[in-house]
Amino acid sequence: APVHGVDSMVIAVGATPHCKLGFFDCTFAKGAGPKDINFIGMKNQFEALAKDDNPSVPFTDRRVVLMSSFETTQPDSVFDLAWKHSLFYLAQAEASLMASGLEFAIVQSGGLEDGPAGEMELVV
Repeated sequence: APVHGVDSMVIAVGATPHCKLGFFDCTFAKGAGPKDINFIGMKNQFEALAKDDNPSVPFTDRRVVLMSSFETTQPDSVFDLAWKHSLFYLAQAEASLMASGLEFAIVQSGGLEDGPAGEMELVV
């Protein structure tokens, strides 16, 4: 198994929208949409960790940190609709992780970008 013997996992992936108007009029590459990446892809990763039968890593020692997003508890928000329910599918991944029995932490961030460092302010 790809996670054989792994005790911890950080999942920091997400569907990447290609938008024409800022955050709006967004599309996703085929097979890389919100359901594919933000739900099924994330769930496959932590389910593999949960199902690993390696006795050297007891189930109680397996942990997942899931990088999610803001507004996952607000269905049909402006961002969720603009991003083709990306936040809804993140909420589904969060719920599945919580039900998995694994130890976990969910980080709900907002405003992360791939641009140059030092140009955005982090507000906590």
